[in-house]
Amino acid sequence: VPIYYASYRCSASDGILLAPFMKCWFKNEKGLSEKIKKDVSTFISRLKAQAKADIPRYKWYAPLNYPNKMLGKAMTFPIYLHKDRCVKCGKCEKNCPQSAVSNKDGYPVINRADCINCYRCIHHCPGMALSLYKNRAVEKVWEKDGDLS
Repeated sequence: VPIYYASYRCSASDGILLAPFMKCWFKNEKGLSEKIKKDVSTFISRLKAQAKADIPRYKWYAPLNYPNKMLGKAMTFPIYLHKDRCVKCGKCEKNCPQSAVSNKDGYPVINRADCINCYRCIHHCPGMALSLYKNRAVEKVWEKDGDLS
């Protein structure tokens, strides 16, 4: 029986059930209990040595992230199309990781069931035709060189 880095020769349980007359299958290796005790103590010492480096500490605020995660799933915002700004380039469709954006008459149509709200379609739209606002389109805030516009 291999366990972690060691192996032990134990009685063959399947063999005992199938052929109980073969007494050699009832035998364990000599000194098995001492070998197991030694290997367990070695394993525990290695585990303790690695525990400080490999196991991250518990963060008391970790449970606070759960309500935030649920709220994020419950509160999703629809993506609106402003047709007057759409240049029909298809970048929104190409950049959607879920393939939730399709093309109808050259304009993007977003399937809300498949959308994961990554908003890549909004970020990649050169005409800024997609936005989270129904009544107004997104305005450019940064120029390519970093100056405010």
